[in-house]
Amino acid sequence: MLWIGAVGLTISAGVQLVFAGAVLTAVLVWGKAPPVLSVVLSGEQVAGLDPAVLAATRTLAIYFQSTLASLALLKLAVIWAALVREQTWALWALGGAILVAQTGAFFADAAIGHRSLPLNILLAVLQAVMWALAACGIYLPAKP
Repeated sequence: MLWIGAVGLTISAGVQLVFAGAVLTAVLVWGKAPPVLSVVLSGEQVAGLDPAVLAATRTLAIYFQSTLASLALLKLAVIWAALVREQTWALWALGGAILVAQTGAFFADAAIGHRSLPLNILLAVLQAVMWALAACGIYLPAKP
């Protein structure tokens, strides 16, 4: 069960890393507006934004996506350096990181009218299940 949980958490962190990289590429390389703007505004409204507001939004998007990528990399390191070796501190560190990140995702989604609520619920449930599988692998004795 530990390995199933570790692989599931790895896939989750990998998807987060790819998503953050895609957004950073779009914003930094192609000069696109942060994707969250297209969730709450039409293309015409985004084009009409005050440049200072757009710059502030870009700054926050770059910082957030960089932080998301860093968190994903740290999760991968903890999973493969400690969790698979059944070190309990890694399980609890990952649980705390997942809890804080998913709570933040729900609050951020609330600020835009819960437009991503089904996705947030799905991601929270999947991560909780993978974490629980890893916990079972560590705390439940293996059958001979």
